[in-house]
Amino acid sequence: MAKEIDGARLDQILTSVWETAARTNPMLLSKLRPDYEFSKLREMIRDCLEKGLSETETREHALKELFRSVGLSTQPTDTCNDLPPQNGPQARFAQ
Repeated sequence: MAKEIDGARLDQILTSVWETAARTNPMLLSKLRPDYEFSKLREMIRDCLEKGLSETETREHALKELFRSVGLSTQPTDTCNDLPPQNGPQARFAQ
């Protein structure tokens, strides 16, 4: 049975991911789509925690997904599966 993840904990991690992204690559975030679905990124965070990743691993995973999806102008994934391979010029954004 999966343990219940507190919504405040999810919001705290999502906020931390956003702040790190803003410090790391603000120019990339300026390209964020107006319809970007942060709810999917939040669900990915929940999924990672439910699968047993630590908060640190979850933050790193969510940060990579944020950079990947913004760099490719796509929506984020909502599961904690392995990230798609990084190819082409967008790969540098995930660094």
